[in-house]
Amino acid sequence: MKKFIALIFFLLLLALMMVTCPNEEAHSKLVKERFSEAVKLEMKDKAGKTFGSLGSALAKPFVKTAINKALSVDNYGVVSIGRLKVGDSERVISVGLLNHVFTASSQRLQSEIEKALSKKPADDETTEETTEKD
Repeated sequence: MKKFIALIFFLLLLALMMVTCPNEEAHSKLVKERFSEAVKLEMKDKAGKTFGSLGSALAKPFVKTAINKALSVDNYGVVSIGRLKVGDSERVISVGLLNHVFTASSQRLQSEIEKALSKKPADDETTEETTEKD
């Protein structure tokens, strides 16, 4: 009898997870919100309060368009995973479970933006190495 109750509980939990699995729209909305906040923080840090507000207002449509093109969401029935494709790499950016989407904080995304902006392209590094050898 206990095994039967455990099985019923497990099946009900599984059904609940399937019904409440977030869709692509929920992932997209939260990721856009987080990236917009991160861009706003980065702009304020780099350009000051006045120009930062102006820059973030100008960047908001760009962020929305970029996220729409780069975000893909895979629904596995009980959990959904949002992936962001940047260049040749694809990173998990959000996880949806029980009607909630989990993603990195705006501060973490800001640090990722800083890393991406400060990183030199691989072609530049190759060119520098080639000229040093000659």
